[in-house]
Amino acid sequence: MLKSNRVYLWGFMGCGKSTIGLSLAKTLSIPFLDTDQQVEMMSCMNITEIFHQHGEAYFRFLESQVLHHTNLLHQAIIATGGGLPSNQNLFERMNELGITIYLQMPFDELWQRIQKDHVQRPMVKSFEQMQALYLEREKIYHKAHITVNATMQTSKIITQIVEEISKKK
Repeated sequence: MLKSNRVYLWGFMGCGKSTIGLSLAKTLSIPFLDTDQQVEMMSCMNITEIFHQHGEAYFRFLESQVLHHTNLLHQAIIATGGGLPSNQNLFERMNELGITIYLQMPFDELWQRIQKDHVQRPMVKSFEQMQALYLEREKIYHKAHITVNATMQTSKIITQIVEEISKKK
């Protein structure tokens, strides 16, 4: 079904990459991989602990290692961490390895989700700092092969992604 064997989901924290990725993988009957989960398994620490004990640079290094290993996967839906595409311009690598999809959502809606979320997010600071980070990353996210409105219901997002992927065949 896929032109490429790998689909990389990009977007800011809180846009639903993991939820949508898992649902998309089930729909397409292919494996799902979450880069944040892989980093946690590789380091035996959660992301907050990695940031506190080793810093962001070490986290980004681990993230790049996980990305490097995705080229070994025959087929997969891969939910990336929000900063992975902008880490050392790794967006270029993902664009070479597979189909990239930006799950776009307005910042105000993301901020509301992040505030309600009980997940510890080490990058979350003030509204202004988060908005600046969003605007910086959004420039990279727009380099994805496909952009999808992530404010819709998950089922509609999945349908749109499947349709867009089939056009890339």
